[in-house]
Amino acid sequence: MKILTTKKIILVGGGIGGTATALALYRAGFEPIVYERTATLREVGAGVALWANATHVLKELGVLDDVLRESDLITNYQFFSQMGKELMNLCINHFEVPAVTIHRADLQALLWRKLSSEHLCFGSDV
Repeated sequence: MKILTTKKIILVGGGIGGTATALALYRAGFEPIVYERTATLREVGAGVALWANATHVLKELGVLDDVLRESDLITNYQFFSQMGKELMNLCINHFEVPAVTIHRADLQALLWRKLSSEHLCFGSDV
């Protein structure tokens, strides 16, 4: 009889990248464990813009609907000169998934909520 074991994967750093990776690994059948130096999740950074390629990944991770509830849509990408003259105005609301803006800490917290506590290890220096 063959015994199946789940492969455990350790990730160091519970930022957006580490947490999204852990969620993807979990959805693929692995047992990720994320070690994060901070003892608690706290507000860090500022807002981020997530283009359609990033929101497509969030859709695949099963978190896009949550992100859409906590973010604002981006419909145009604009560049202005130093004098305020519009140099470019590109409409970007025609993709399968939207581009959005969201606070970095909100996105990180949302990703953390999608993982169970057994996959998270706060306050761990590695």
